Amino acid sequence: MVFSHDTLGFSQTYTARVDTGIKTINGLDSIQPFSTSFTTKAQTVILNVPSYRQGHNYSCYATAARMALAYKGAYVSENTILNTIGYDKTSFSGTWGDPNSIWGDPYSGIVGNVDGKSGGINWGYGAYWGPTAAAMSSWRSTSVKSGWSVQGIAQEITNGNPVIVWWVNGV
Repeated sequence: MVFSHDTLGFSQTYTARVDTGIKTINGLDSIQPFSTSFTTKAQTVILNVPSYRQGHNYSCYATAARMALAYKGAYVSENTILNTIGYDKTSFSGTWGDPNSIWGDPYSGIVGNVDGKSGGINWGYGAYWGPTAAAMSSWRSTSVKSGWSVQGIAQEITNGNPVIVWWVNGV
């Protein structure tokens, strides 16, 4: 049996059935029903986003921005992105983990030193999505989403848009 189709959906299960009495060209007519099922493969979308090495200890957000921008045709250096984001130069005072410590605001700019040195303390931190997206918009349009679903992320990638995901790792 040859089956022709226009398109089959991704991740779909299909069943093919042949009933009794089907005539074959070789005289081996079906004498009992036959059924088989198969599932098509999941859709795979791969964006050809370039991979760049992170230039500083605390610049992952700028490197991710650089890669996403390059995919969209804007070739910008990591340091240019960092300078466009800008720095919150508030010096650190207090101890790490103390809620009364004072440091800059990663929602407004880069906090600490991207190489991990700040006021004689070997700490750096970085910036969050707001200042990073604002800097990226100097070269390409961006959007920021919060509480996004995996399906929403997958749809953006399917639409040809790279996605940068932020999360805080317990700090």
